[in-house]
Amino acid sequence: MKPTSALATLMLSLLAGWASAQSPQNPANGKSQTVELSHSDLMKMGELKGMGLHAENVAHLESFAAKGELKTDILFHLCTAYSDARQFGKMTDCFDKLRTRAVNGVFMFDYGSGIRQDFSATIYQVFAEGYRQVGDYRRAIDALLMAMKDPKDIDVHSLGKLGIVYAASGDIANARNTAKRLAAHVPTAQDAAVADMKHHWLAEIYMLTKDYALALEETEKFAGSPMVQNFYAQPGKFGEDSVSYMRAAEAASRGAVLLELGRIDDARASYDAALTHPRFSTQGDTYWTGLFNRGRIAEKDGKPADAIRYYRQAVEVIEQERSTIRSDAGKIGFVGDKQAIYSHLIGALIRARRDGEAFELAERAKARALVDMLASKENFGQSTTAGASLAEMTRLNAALSVPDRLSATAQQLERQQQVRRSMAAASERLRKADPELASLVTVSGIGEAELRGLLQPDETLVEFYYFGRDLYAFVATQGALRAVRLDGTGLAEQARRMRAAVQNPQSRDFHALGSQLYARLLAPLGLPKEGKLLIVPHGVLHYLPFNALAASKEFLVDRYSIRLLPSASMLKFLNGRKTSGKGLLVLGNPDLGNPQLDLPGAQKEAAEIARLHPDAKVLLRGAATKSVVKSEGAQYAWIHFASHGKFNPEQPLQSGLFLAPEKKGSAMETGTLTVDELYSLELNADLVTLSACETGLGKIDNGDDVIGLTRGFFYAGAASIIASLWEVDDQATYEMMTRFYKEVGVSAKSDALLKAQRAVKAKYPHPYYWAAFQLAGKR
Repeated sequence: MKPTSALATLMLSLLAGWASAQSPQNPANGKSQTVELSHSDLMKMGELKGMGLHAENVAHLESFAAKGELKTDILFHLCTAYSDARQFGKMTDCFDKLRTRAVNGVFMFDYGSGIRQDFSATIYQVFAEGYRQVGDYRRAIDALLMAMKDPKDIDVHSLGKLGIVYAASGDIANARNTAKRLAAHVPTAQDAAVADMKHHWLAEIYMLTKDYALALEETEKFAGSPMVQNFYAQPGKFGEDSVSYMRAAEAASRGAVLLELGRIDDARASYDAALTHPRFSTQGDTYWTGLFNRGRIAEKDGKPADAIRYYRQAVEVIEQERSTIRSDAGKIGFVGDKQAIYSHLIGALIRARRDGEAFELAERAKARALVDMLASKENFGQSTTAGASLAEMTRLNAALSVPDRLSATAQQLERQQQVRRSMAAASERLRKADPELASLVTVSGIGEAELRGLLQPDETLVEFYYFGRDLYAFVATQGALRAVRLDGTGLAEQARRMRAAVQNPQSRDFHALGSQLYARLLAPLGLPKEGKLLIVPHGVLHYLPFNALAASKEFLVDRYSIRLLPSASMLKFLNGRKTSGKGLLVLGNPDLGNPQLDLPGAQKEAAEIARLHPDAKVLLRGAATKSVVKSEGAQYAWIHFASHGKFNPEQPLQSGLFLAPEKKGSAMETGTLTVDELYSLELNADLVTLSACETGLGKIDNGDDVIGLTRGFFYAGAASIIASLWEVDDQATYEMMTRFYKEVGVSAKSDALLKAQRAVKAKYPHPYYWAAFQLAGKR
């Protein structure tokens, strides 16, 4: 779990508040800023921040921003206020604007009379905290390394926050090494005033690295430090309310450690003291962490109803904060590291035999960014002013989700600012055209009754939820929904071994591994012996070829027609999706300028598919370009890509299909059709087939939205997608695809793929040849 940071937040806020009157007077970049704050305005800002009244502080600072351009130092305070108030969309906008004020990455503030001071370390620390809160650990680490670029700027705050981010991202070795650096750090004279904060940061790092005895030791050192005791001794200076809140924050910090050490009675008393303080609910992750831990205590006390109540309150806080994030990548990261709360609540609901509620929560636990986007596109159309504005906001949102490093160029930063300005303008047009629609920030998931109503009589839906050792399956038919608790111990390693076996045509381990996974995942569910399965994977299960799991001597492909869904909530969009395209567009064996990348089988495949469909438009070699897809793709009901594809796990939005490069002016432009380009593509396709390598893969966060080509094509307008999980054999793929297109005209897509896979399996028994392709979306 995340650390309890209220102690640091309060202490640093108060120190910043009392020092705010000394704020610099001019920005370093020489631009004339029109809005300055008076001494009394700065004091009010500091008081609001110190009292934890973050929303009020935002309103205070925004009142000045409305009058004109803010000075750089005041803009910095506004960015910090957004972060404190958990207004993450505004925070990110503000960060990007503030970054444009840096000169070569350095923020210099001018006090006048020739006095200048480098505030870069402080600003990068604020960046890091903001990025940490939304789960963007890479950018948080980048910011902290920038904060410590100059050795004189290495202080307890930068080291402490760096250790926390390393630990939160799962890099325990670097977290512990950073803790050693922090423990050995000798404060500078400038750092001496907050030297005791070292104990707080060490306690938080040790909590995340599960070194609980050390965490308790450091927690007690901080509580007894001269800094804290001096604070308690001066209620007149800092305010009775702030002192009482400090004691509540200290109680929560101590309660978190005591709980992990098994001292339940002491932990309960500490959390009850914290959660009853009226201001504790304003502290974001500190608050939901407290609610979550209090729920864990209630479970240990044998009070499941109380535990469910605490867990639900924690989820409500998380989802309210998620609603303030604009980019879907940010939403995924934000929810991704909070899955323990959802997992505990799902388990508690299942134990209470409230399976329907547990299912609905499992849907909510997934970050649902794709569902949100589909809902906004589907429900509100694109013919009206409101629909057009919403469509533009969604397109811009995709652009914002492309990762950019802190070392981005001035041009890249300006481009981000242009995108944000365009989004703000589209948002204002939407507000004027349809105020009710403009207020929409999230889309509700699907409920049990609605799900069962969307299933066909011969369909069974199996949705998995997986976190650590907790593994649950929800089995739904038209008649009922039930939850089954499974064993998730070692699942990731077992799935990895299965993938290695099916990708190696020389391996014979696939049957034993497939049998083990079937016994673990599906045998306990009491499924019908045959029929149609809809599978909603979770986590590592997205990479598993379910059709190659073995039930006795048979594979699942011998029993079931299988299709996948990113989430059950997508059924309500896919079942009603109408496609207006006609005919078939085939792009095969594009000329990539390298004979080693030629795919003769793909060209043969394209020609054979075209022979089966005389009205098809076939583009081969240099004619198979992405400009054709962009300009003509919306015309076709079926689009078939027979080409190379590649998944980029570091930058999933740059994953793509390799099409022929084109000459633009005097230069050759890459032909790669990337995921981020799909967000601005309009299709009317009933089916997109990606007969290419690794096209079914995507980056999976704990929040479980999969960022990859399949998701991109869903958003672009495809109702169904066939894609592969590994690099496929050229000849076997040719035979499978030609058989599929023979069948698809007379059978449902899921049945056509089933027949094609069975036919190829009869000739090539090893799953390497037939199990890679999966159908996602409509049947």
